[in-house]
Amino acid sequence: MDADNPAAYRLGELRSRGRTRRARTALALAFAGAAVAAACPAAARAQSATLLAAGDVASCTVDGDEQTAQILDGQSGTIAVVGDVSQTDGSMASFIDCYEPTWGRHKARTRPAPGNHDYRTPGAAPYYEYFGAAAGPPGQGWYSYDVGAWHVVSLNSNCLFVGCGAGSPQEQWLRADLAAHPTACTLAYWHHPRFSSGRPLQLEELEPLWAALYEAGAEIVLSGHDHIYERFAPQTPIGDPSPTYGIREFIVGTGGFGHSGLQPVPLPLSTVRNNDTLGVLRLTLDPTGYAWTFLPVAGATFSDSGTGVCHDGQSDVTPPITDLTLPSPGVVVSGLQMLAADAFDGQLDATRVDFLIGQTVVATDTTRPFAFQWDTTSIPDGARVLKARGVDAAGNASTSARGIVIDNADPDTTITKGPSGTVRTYAPAFYFRSEPGATFTCSLDGRAFRACASPAVYANLASGRHVFRARALDAAGRLEPVPAARSWTIDRRAPATRLVLARTTPSVPGRATFRFAANERAAFRCSLDRSEWATCASPMRYRNLNRGVHTFVVRAVDRVGNRDKTPVRHRWTVARITGRGD
Repeated sequence: MDADNPAAYRLGELRSRGRTRRARTALALAFAGAAVAAACPAAARAQSATLLAAGDVASCTVDGDEQTAQILDGQSGTIAVVGDVSQTDGSMASFIDCYEPTWGRHKARTRPAPGNHDYRTPGAAPYYEYFGAAAGPPGQGWYSYDVGAWHVVSLNSNCLFVGCGAGSPQEQWLRADLAAHPTACTLAYWHHPRFSSGRPLQLEELEPLWAALYEAGAEIVLSGHDHIYERFAPQTPIGDPSPTYGIREFIVGTGGFGHSGLQPVPLPLSTVRNNDTLGVLRLTLDPTGYAWTFLPVAGATFSDSGTGVCHDGQSDVTPPITDLTLPSPGVVVSGLQMLAADAFDGQLDATRVDFLIGQTVVATDTTRPFAFQWDTTSIPDGARVLKARGVDAAGNASTSARGIVIDNADPDTTITKGPSGTVRTYAPAFYFRSEPGATFTCSLDGRAFRACASPAVYANLASGRHVFRARALDAAGRLEPVPAARSWTIDRRAPATRLVLARTTPSVPGRATFRFAANERAAFRCSLDRSEWATCASPMRYRNLNRGVHTFVVRAVDRVGNRDKTPVRHRWTVARITGRGD
């Protein structure tokens, strides 16, 4: 054992702990295999193979993975882990501590696909290190192998890291691999499901991989990620039913970590759903077909089973040419809007055109010219991508897209900056905004609205109350019904200060007390003997004044900063050396 390599040491220690249990399991499987061999002809055994699949497996905080591992203990066959081998951080410690004691005891017959949790460690490096050659080329994660008469492809659906689009290295490799293995039966698996009733939006970025498999006549796609079990009827890359050529998808995110929710309304081709049972999907792969059985953990009652047949790919794999003709790119639409597209497939028209906003089909037409009057109020306002998707009789599809802006709501202007209340300035500036593409008109003090832009600046306004209004005209031609308004008062009048009381003593040390007021609410500044102006309050008292002439000055400052320009002054003399007075 390599004591200098803690990870290797820990891995060896865990494997040592499981040796006795695996020996018992191997013995049980040997007896089971002997019984099967006695009951079945040799030719049938050679042509049939088993694939066991689930994803979202291990966590050191739950024991569901041990329950599903016990299913594997009693089943022979290749194990496909459809991503998120460990539900933690993708570190080597998570593989050794969480996965190795359970599903890891079947590592020698496991062929994994990487999940998003595996990429929580940069490049999913521990995933590739732990599984070695069984995980495919490091940094790629796609590879293929054969199980019985079936060709099996493991792909990497972490598209952000490896790319899944048409023309990407993975998609090009997939097409080349399928061409090099023209078997009658093909199965693929990856982590993120193309279709799922466990989420509101579907993963369109996986459509190119599905399309390559569909064109090659693949039968099955397995996925995880959503912690549910779901089975779909055979379908095309865009989710149309295709009983003859479609691919059947199974979501088996039931490997042990737990459960996640289902949408209130399942997808149209979803046939079976469950989100409260952990288990493993067993696929029996024959040369011309397959059978499936969902094996639940001990004590659970949910199961699902059925059969399917292998099929050839479509002879027609050329999508129609689709061109979205109405509306124009970048146009602002509202109310009822005419949609139009052309879709042509060789010498025949496409069978239909779907018009979509995002993934929402807003209109469908099945006859040429493909057009529809769309009520744009069905989609929230904002910048949107409108797509026309032409579909031919073979289920091939292509799209044409452009950006538009949906605008059905009246514009709404917000004044973000400008005077309010009482201010001193007579040259105010107002800042305002509304929706993108809007223009503005402004009005001051009830005058006619005129074109303006933010900021609107005014000068030489008189003292008194004023009202500023701004309204928007949006790109769809709707005028804001109620303008935004801001009122304020300009006060340029200085306050008047008056001296209410002046009491002084003529002898040293001199004392003085002054009471003062203003004709409005104001603060005061005082100065004695030409000192700096300082904030003061009535009454203001002075003590220990020296012999000589003294001058007290006070002026009011109102709340907007206007200052009395003729401050009040009081002058007196402290002359006598002896004597006191008040």
